[in-house]
Amino acid sequence: LQIAYPKEEVENKWGPEGWVWAGLRKAKNNVGRKFIKGNRYTPQDWVWPDGSSPTKFSKWFNTQQPDQAVQRRGQGGCKEKRCYQNNVRINHDGKWDDTYKYKKHPYACDYQGKYIISDTRQDSEGAKIQREE
Repeated sequence: LQIAYPKEEVENKWGPEGWVWAGLRKAKNNVGRKFIKGNRYTPQDWVWPDGSSPTKFSKWFNTQQPDQAVQRRGQGGCKEKRCYQNNVRINHDGKWDDTYKYKKHPYACDYQGKYIISDTRQDSEGAKIQREE
């Protein structure tokens, strides 16, 4: 990420140039803030593109993550009845943030043991299609 998008050029820590899609997305309990008491993060609810879960590993940006905020149509870039933060982006420090699928970021993929960073910003669906090609 540093080579393609230098950290020094990041103006806003939440801006698109400071993050990359990693393919991790929430596949279960996906309708907002449904938390198990005392456990905000349930690894089995999240999956990588190969279908595996991150087990107990996580690198959330802060202790309030994942926060799974909800937006209604017309808020931010939400064009659906409701938009949920159920896709993960990763910053220069390797920290995770759950965010909306309509956000546009470059994507990273593991190709034969090497990470490739795209040079275009796409929403999470576009990044998923590119990773599969």
